[in-house]
Amino acid sequence: MTQEGYHKRNGATITWYVFHLILTVLQFPTPFVGRQGLRTEETRYMALFLTMHGLLVIDFVIILQQSAGSWVFWVIAVCLAIVLCIVSICLGSLVTQNFNKGLKPYVQRLFDENFRYNLDPTANPTYYEKPQREVHEEPWAIDDFDDDDEGSFAYQQQPLTPRPEGRTV
Repeated sequence: MTQEGYHKRNGATITWYVFHLILTVLQFPTPFVGRQGLRTEETRYMALFLTMHGLLVIDFVIILQQSAGSWVFWVIAVCLAIVLCIVSICLGSLVTQNFNKGLKPYVQRLFDENFRYNLDPTANPTYYEKPQREVHEEPWAIDDFDDDDEGSFAYQQQPLTPRPEGRTV
């Protein structure tokens, strides 16, 4: 934005530039605020998360309006960001409406410090452990020959019964 000379334009452009800069910086801790709100089921954290995403939608719409004649990939990326923000707002508001309805223990289990033990399949009482096969301790190879073997295919293909004398094959 500095390359386009936004800092040299009128007051509205500078205000939008500062607004965009602040939102860009605040965009990084926003998922952590949403995580905290989800984990503790506190509506104030979720309200902050939803407000932040609403402001991001406004910011992305302004960016889309200003970059209407620019690179197509950039326009598609901004449109995708708008869609993702709107989906986050919808899902966040849905989750906020369902607070205090019994989901908290299940959500806290995901954010528990000992989450590895909660995801352990042996902790499930319905888990049935299948018996394991016997393990051979000697490694084998396809071309493993004894010392007296010559390693040739003809040597390994000897007949099982002796041939009668004088008979040719």
